[in-house]
Amino acid sequence: MFNLLITARSFGFASSKALEEFGKFQNLSIDQPAHDLAFSEQQMLSLVPGMDAIIVGTDKITRNVIQNADRLKFITKHGVGVDNIDLPAATEAGIIVTNMPGINDRAVADMTFGMVLSLSRGICRASSQIKRRAWDKVLGHDVFGKVMGVIGTGNIGIEVIRRASGFDMEVLAYDAFLNQENASKYNFRYVQLDKLLKSADIISIHIPLNPETRDLIAAPELLKMKKSAFLINTSRAGIVNEKDLLNALSLGTIAGAAIDVYPKDFPDYPGVYDLDNLIITPHIAAYTYETLEKMDLMIVEAYKEIVSGKLPSNLNILNKAR
Repeated sequence: MFNLLITARSFGFASSKALEEFGKFQNLSIDQPAHDLAFSEQQMLSLVPGMDAIIVGTDKITRNVIQNADRLKFITKHGVGVDNIDLPAATEAGIIVTNMPGINDRAVADMTFGMVLSLSRGICRASSQIKRRAWDKVLGHDVFGKVMGVIGTGNIGIEVIRRASGFDMEVLAYDAFLNQENASKYNFRYVQLDKLLKSADIISIHIPLNPETRDLIAAPELLKMKKSAFLINTSRAGIVNEKDLLNALSLGTIAGAAIDVYPKDFPDYPGVYDLDNLIITPHIAAYTYETLEKMDLMIVEAYKEIVSGKLPSNLNILNKAR
């Protein structure tokens, strides 16, 4: 019997097709415990023994969890970012870790541009005022022809750049790894981070969280931005120093921000709900019916191979455990 633990809360949420397909598998036992929040390390410790594989969301897969997983062979991230998984520990334990890059590029890029328009035109602020029975017109800014700064030119960053071209925006990009072929193809140019921060009217972040990118945007960087600039983060919490961001928004250092990712205690930070120039959403950039169903079915196809003892051919293997 192959024992599969599903802790990703979004798996099977948008569509039942994947679970129905899993039901056709022979010798597959699925444990999908109901929960409202990501499992803690302590909770994961009680769930992993006896499991051959995990489909994980944002639950913490620490070294301690991995060391207590007596049968674990595969960890599949239901998404892209794997900063919640201890990759070195998994590799040492001979556990294959996979994710699904490219699966949510368009959904995240759409969300990003939704935030661009909402910030620039004050859509959320205007809607909130109307609901409070206030008829104060919100004066916005044009998006067309502005300078867009994109930090990270991977799949999602490129999709954002493609959308910016429809608004005739000049696009400046920053990335540790330059892809000049894409720069030529999609009509953007690479610059140093300082140049991007000082020049862009709108800055959007699309890089992974790692020791090099943590607090990449903090107080010194925010001070370099235009007072009229907007900052968008749909990538990972911690890349932007959230406390410095709130301070900058309250002081008017920048004009506004929209974030889809932040620490668990962020809603308790003083002043969060008092800022009209801040849009916050609950990590939903990739959360569309179409994307979630596609992710689910992609994993089912992978597990057809995994259960038969093969490596998945349609998922990205992130480590060299085998």
